Amino acid sequence: IMISCLVKLLVDHGARHCLRTEVGWTPAHFAAEAGRLGVLRTLHSLHAAMDAADLFGDTPRRLAEIYGHQDCSRFLESPFFKSNHYNLQPQRTPSPSCSSFTSSYQQTWS
Repeated sequence: IMISCLVKLLVDHGARHCLRTEVGWTPAHFAAEAGRLGVLRTLHSLHAAMDAADLFGDTPRRLAEIYGHQDCSRFLESPFFKSNHYNLQPQRTPSPSCSSFTSSYQQTWS
């Protein structure tokens, strides 16, 4: 939960989930490779691209399959991810589970 909250916090403070690496990886590629289902869910709630292929043709779903993260692969196989709904405005309201994390973060760094 904490990593997902951190992702929301970063996006709320200007981090852009649409950026790619030099080989075309998105944040969803990294989350899928690491098996971070919570981060994938958070990225999806923020309307990040979930089915973008990298320069080698690998999608986040493919990476989840390669690394054996079946829960991530099942999440990413939904037909919804093969759509163009990514340009919607991101959700900016923190979930209740992130409220305490955000508060402690602000107290620590203020």
